[in-house]
Amino acid sequence: MITLEEIIIRKRKDTPPKLIECAKNNLDFLYNTPSRPYHNYSHVEDCLRKLEITQRILDPSERDIAALALIYHDCIYDSRYTDNERLSAERAYVDLYALGFYGPLLLRIHNLILSTTHINPGKDLCEKLIMDIDMSIFGELIDVVLDYEKKIRQEYQFYSTKEYLRGRSTFLKILLNKSSIYQTEVFQGQYEKTARMNIEYILNELPKLYIDEPLPSMSPELNNEEPVLVTEKRFYRKAGVEIHCYKCAFESDCLYREYSSACHKYFLPSQGKIRDIK
Repeated sequence: MITLEEIIIRKRKDTPPKLIECAKNNLDFLYNTPSRPYHNYSHVEDCLRKLEITQRILDPSERDIAALALIYHDCIYDSRYTDNERLSAERAYVDLYALGFYGPLLLRIHNLILSTTHINPGKDLCEKLIMDIDMSIFGELIDVVLDYEKKIRQEYQFYSTKEYLRGRSTFLKILLNKSSIYQTEVFQGQYEKTARMNIEYILNELPKLYIDEPLPSMSPELNNEEPVLVTEKRFYRKAGVEIHCYKCAFESDCLYREYSSACHKYFLPSQGKIRDIK
């Protein structure tokens, strides 16, 4: 399975190892934030494994670009908001710029991530493949799909059962009403039939799957690192340091909406935004 480090070393071999390590650690932090039982790095790893089946139809250079988009496509995720893809695309742009990527390549990855909103059909083969990979979970064995459904329910636990069933049913029916769930021949051939069967099954079973009972609570804390406020700015305590996020460094809205130790001094434009805790 392709990795971030492998791509960077191949495409930007002069990038300092410390920056690569920092990017990896930042992604690990983001994908391990609470309240995302499904949209975590396991989902990304599954996407990257499925990218391997595109080797015969996607140019090697495009595969690297697709992999970078998949690695970052859910790095910012909060089910209460609808701008996750945009913020993930912004995060990828900033990180990859720091790692030595420039110009049209950055914009390409940014736009590939935005395609995972699934609002419009893919504009080219790479976009279509990324969108198909992102939705391929529906074409897995039914036990895998049912586990996915339960994890999605956990991510939307702030909705009542009635509200969730209404919204989820609408989404699944939209998928079924499409002439094809998948846009590429390779995914249509491998996943389309099974995906339709699974979605129909889930629609029939939804009322039985979810009853009005408390869902497992997910702690807002992570690794016992408590968020702190400093001079009305948002910081996060990490390894004895209070750290701003990227957007705060630019005196703008926080890219992570709340607190984040995902930022790092190597990526910040101003060292003044980091100070030791006394």
